[in-house]
Amino acid sequence: AITLTTRAAIEGGLSPSIGYRISDFYIQKSDGCKDIAQIIKYRDHAVEEMTEQVRKKKSRKTSSYVERCRDYVEKHYREKIYLLEIADTLGLSETYLSRLFKKETGERLQDYIVSVRLEHAANLLKYSEESISKIAEYVNFPSQSYMGRLFKERFGMSPKQYREEKRPT
Repeated sequence: AITLTTRAAIEGGLSPSIGYRISDFYIQKSDGCKDIAQIIKYRDHAVEEMTEQVRKKKSRKTSSYVERCRDYVEKHYREKIYLLEIADTLGLSETYLSRLFKKETGERLQDYIVSVRLEHAANLLKYSEESISKIAEYVNFPSQSYMGRLFKERFGMSPKQYREEKRPT
């Protein structure tokens, strides 16, 4: 059921890396279950989480340029991202891309990049055992403290608190 949900979520627009990460987590949890009720509970959590991820993705109605820009950020969030590079990839000027992104999404491209990095960091905090400093480095924040400050602004709690509160049992 988790595998079928993952396939459907990916077809629905969920990034394969996020889908497989969520799937792997819940399948591993299910492997350690002692009874059918626990397995059903993990299956239901996986379905809910992937459904929410697809819903977030589908609620965006934007031009193909903005969607391609978002795809670029999603694929390259671990690297230094330059507006010029994205604009060149899309065949647009930096100024036009920047204005178009802001007009269609209501947020600056730089803020979107930070948001994507924070979402990936939150996902890793939930589903991995990596240290917060390694996660900050992995998602390309210049320091753990900088990520912590932005994370607290976005989620209302520190990365450590988030990990303790959100980690599936």
